[in-house]
Amino acid sequence: MNYKIIHILVIIFIFFNTVKSTAQIQGVSKFDTSNVSNLLNQLKVDSFQIVLLGEENHYDGVAMKINQKIITELVQKHGFKTLLIESDFESLYQINLQDKREKEYSVNQNIYNCWSKVVEAVPIFELEKKGLLQIYGFDSRLHGRFIQNHSQDSIYYRLFFSNFTPTESEKQLFNHVFKSIVSLEFKDTTSESKRTDFFQLIEKSQSFYKDTLSIQYYSLENIKHYLKQICIEKVSSLNYMIAREENMVRNVAYLLKTKFKNEKVILLGANIHVQPGVINLNENYAKINCGDYLKNSHKTLSILPVNYSGKRRSVSNIQKLIKIQKPKRNLLASILHKLNYQFAVIDLSKINKYNLIYKNEVISPKVYGDYLIFIDQTEPSTLIQL
Repeated sequence: MNYKIIHILVIIFIFFNTVKSTAQIQGVSKFDTSNVSNLLNQLKVDSFQIVLLGEENHYDGVAMKINQKIITELVQKHGFKTLLIESDFESLYQINLQDKREKEYSVNQNIYNCWSKVVEAVPIFELEKKGLLQIYGFDSRLHGRFIQNHSQDSIYYRLFFSNFTPTESEKQLFNHVFKSIVSLEFKDTTSESKRTDFFQLIEKSQSFYKDTLSIQYYSLENIKHYLKQICIEKVSSLNYMIAREENMVRNVAYLLKTKFKNEKVILLGANIHVQPGVINLNENYAKINCGDYLKNSHKTLSILPVNYSGKRRSVSNIQKLIKIQKPKRNLLASILHKLNYQFAVIDLSKINKYNLIYKNEVISPKVYGDYLIFIDQTEPSTLIQL
């Protein structure tokens, strides 16, 4: 691989303050967000309905800085008004219904800590507070504060029993199972027979809805698939992840078929969920992720990060820092590192099919989407000091 191939086939833009030669790239330590406007114009972002943004690992501070700047530009200059984020579908949808009784719930109380608890994401939530951006979730897990607090009150009681009068045993079944799966999740001890009865109760309630695209009907559908997901986890953690992936795709498809049909939407999540082609790296995994679905069904632009080195926070213990494993020497990130690039945008359609983005991979690089943002040295997200 020589300099000409890298320059001609790989590098579209270099993100840094002022640089005129390869030698000057070395030592540049900060991402210059002033060039994001030029980047989005060059990528012709106005011609796309969906923009996919991600992060290789949660708590990636540099990727989050880049993502929040891109999101801000998309909202303020390109007509995007909606962000679908990898978080609780049910809680975020209910909050956006703007029920006056729920004003005490802020959006970021129902979003995973890797975004809601870090400084780098604050500008995104400021856009939402100003009414410039609406934030919905596409994850099937019922973890948001909204649904945690309402797992046994009249809101979801009415959802189940809005069109028929339940028996006392149906009421008790609902209260017991729904509270358990929401509050305990993987530690749920509901018996198999009660779960079966609960599934039948959901389907009985759904049978009273004529409009299967209504949010009431679909909320029941989401709860049903979530319980199935929990049941699967007790047998196989891999099959649980597959079920979760399938449920994420289902939620994205529903939102784009109903609430955001023909609207411009940003999707933000971990690369494993939003990057086209990347699930092919996992043997015996789900057939498609959200990125694959969107690439095949909507006019979609993906701009996703790939790291060379650095540290991130642990998802299970955010105080713990984890060193990122450097890619092998023959991979593209390692080649760019050797050329002293700090940041670069990679056009995957122009990469030679024999170049490798990920280890042990032989498929064409363009399968992984449209563009990758190379980050030579990432750093952990900064926790908000409360």
